[in-house]
This record gives sequence, C-alpha cells and structure tokens, in this order.
Amino acid sequence: MSEPGSAGTGAPATRTPQGVLVASTLCWLWGVVVLLSSVALLIPAVAMHGVGSVEVLFPAAMFLVSCAYLFAGYALRRQRRAGGWSGGSAAVLMVGLLVRSGLPGVTIIAFLVNVAIVALVLLNWRHLGRAPGSGVAV
Repeated sequence: MSEPGSAGTGAPATRTPQGVLVASTLCWLWGVVVLLSSVALLIPAVAMHGVGSVEVLFPAAMFLVSCAYLFAGYALRRQRRAGGWSGGSAAVLMVGLLVRSGLPGVTIIAFLVNVAIVALVLLNWRHLGRAPGSGVAV
C-alpha cells in the first residue's frame, strides 16, 4: 500500500516546509482581519457619502489588498511562487495604505506582520515552485 498523497508511486509525499506554512497562515489570518476591517469601513462610507465618493477609496483599496492576502495564503499553501509575489505585493501595499492613514498603533502591528510575511517568503523562496503546466521545470 502506498503512502497517502503519493499517487501510487511508492515515493513518500512531499511535505510543505514549516516556514511556508507559517507564511500561508499569516496571510490567511491577516487577509481575514483586513477584509473584515475594510467591510466595516466600507459600509458606513457608502451609506454616508455614496459609492462614487472619495471616502470610499481607502476601504475599497483595503478590500482589494485583503483579496491579495487571501490568494497569497492559498497559493503559498500550494507552494506556488504566485503566492509569494502576491503576499509580498499585498504587504507593501498595506503598509503604504496604513502609513498614509496616520494610525500609528495599527501601522506598527501591520508593519511587523508584513515584515514577517515577507521574511518568511524570502527565506523559503526555494521551496516555492511554478504552477503545473507552465512549461518550466522546477
């Protein structure tokens, strides 16, 4: 009987490295936090100012960044480089948004979480592969 996940080849299933799992989990958790925060800011902004107002831009940008975090969490769990790119890009965008917002306590926490995500992705980059069928050998 073969190992689960080995597709009958007799080779043991490859395990996801611990750093990639931690980065994936941080992206998922931070994505959910940012998603809930953006919705909590977006609903009153739309209700008070309307959809086309300037006040809606910040929560809408946060919503898009949260989608990037959630995609990064999914792709990192699958050990895809797209997850690393998405997580790093979302981290840079989020820190930029929060620095512009002027919330010092939130900015420090966000900065630390995002530095952890970027550091884990960079340290585990060699474990991330390309998508299957991309034509490039890993």
